[in-house]
Amino acid sequence: MSLGLAAFSVIIIYFGVRSSSRPAAPTMDAWFQVLFGVTGLMLSLKMIYDVLRLKIGPEEVEPVIVSMLQCSSCAHKWEREFKEGEYVGLRVDENCPKCGEKVIVAAIYAKPPKKAKRRF
Repeated sequence: MSLGLAAFSVIIIYFGVRSSSRPAAPTMDAWFQVLFGVTGLMLSLKMIYDVLRLKIGPEEVEPVIVSMLQCSSCAHKWEREFKEGEYVGLRVDENCPKCGEKVIVAAIYAKPPKKAKRRF
């Protein structure tokens, strides 16, 4: 559709310029033809740009899922990669790096992925 609009706009511009270059004074119809042709051409180029921008978008990156572990005695918190089967409140087999006590899974969440650069 946008290519058809671009071709139609170029034809309108051509006829507008051709009718305004006659020996008699150019009429307002000729100027309106050029104006409408340029507007249609700009609109079709904008539509083509939008379609290309959608097709060549950023690659979707999977978020990193992490578990926040918390010591039950000293309340020290830290993150590590999520392991399958974990849930909030689960006592895991790891020990606190500060006091050596058992820890529980305090939260499970996804870290937002790093922003991918767009080509356009």
